[in-house]
Amino acid sequence: MSEAEKRRSEGTNRADGAAGPRGGVDPDPVAIGGGPSTWNRFRSQKPPMAGLILLVLLFVTAALAPFLAGNRPILFADGEGLELPVFEAFTQEDFFWFGSLTGAILLFTVSKLLSRKGAGLSKESRRKILAALFGLLTTAVVVIGFMWPDRLIRDDYTPYRDGVREAALCVFPPVSFAPSEVPLTNTLDAPSLTHIFGTDRQGDDIFSRMIHGTRISLLVAFTAILVCLAIGIALGAAAGYFGGWVDVLVLRLIEVMTCFPAFFAVLAVLAFLPPRIVWVMLIIGLLRWPGVARLTRGEFLRLRDREFVTAARAMGFTDRRIMARHILPNALAPVIVSATFGMAGAILIESGLSFLGIGPANCQSWGRLLSEFRPYFDMAWWLSVFPGAGIFFTVVALNLVGEGLRDALDPRLKK
Repeated sequence: MSEAEKRRSEGTNRADGAAGPRGGVDPDPVAIGGGPSTWNRFRSQKPPMAGLILLVLLFVTAALAPFLAGNRPILFADGEGLELPVFEAFTQEDFFWFGSLTGAILLFTVSKLLSRKGAGLSKESRRKILAALFGLLTTAVVVIGFMWPDRLIRDDYTPYRDGVREAALCVFPPVSFAPSEVPLTNTLDAPSLTHIFGTDRQGDDIFSRMIHGTRISLLVAFTAILVCLAIGIALGAAAGYFGGWVDVLVLRLIEVMTCFPAFFAVLAVLAFLPPRIVWVMLIIGLLRWPGVARLTRGEFLRLRDREFVTAARAMGFTDRRIMARHILPNALAPVIVSATFGMAGAILIESGLSFLGIGPANCQSWGRLLSEFRPYFDMAWWLSVFPGAGIFFTVVALNLVGEGLRDALDPRLKK
């Protein structure tokens, strides 16, 4: 073989990645984990897209619950001026949800405007602008929400709703019944044009309770999984990156936590705590982090000896920066997929607890609705069908989104 042919052969081997500085360096894992076509791959899957659309609709329903179901008019005028009674009775919870929806719409609109070719901004600049805007909006919603007066206004608009009195303008929500109106009339009515999902034993509208119960399911899912991710990612990253006694300690802690069944552990802990929904969310998050920690640890073990990490160490970067800026973005794909399945599990745990009567009694939860069905098994089928269907379809939607993310983030499927 001639000298020129030997050089060509060596160059081919290097290009194939067998040896040498040209082929030995692995590609940037950021391009493998996501890439610009990740959303296109997810969007091409019809079941996950259907699940995502359902989750978006549930979020919009939770944010606009006072405008969709309530006994206070959205607009009211009786000759003395125009009023907005629904805003006058806004609680802190209403403001948090409505502010979250408004912020999400604003963030989405700004991201679309920045992504236009005429904006002239790099991808990194757009990310920084969106991150700063997200932080500003989140801070504004939290600060204003805690300063919002949580007052109770007892103005009675039922005569206008029932047609006893008339006004120049009176626009009620599509479901003009509050979730806890307690009229003590029309109790256990079957579904009809007036009450689409029927009524319960106190005469409350089931459809209105279902709309407001969406907040509890989504709040439990998101809060519990945020607590779970915060603990699991922190411990898993430390164990996978540092190894040694840190890894052994975290693994022993994971083994101890996995010995406790989540549902029964929540039952045991709640027996000594006051019945508040915040305790349910925190306990679920504190008990479900071992799975996230194991996934994060495995990804950090796989990535900590890659060439881009070695190069970062050679440049003098601190361990905290290497973990947060270089390894963590490339290790999040399986963690995100696990989080979606964890949200479904959190909803099921909360629904099971509410069904057993554990938790706040005045909580508008789908599981609480199911628990009220037990004494009326033979005569009020709607008390179980509609709340059960809500739980079922929400959990299925989360699982479908999780499967879609798993396929979209899989580097073997990238074309």
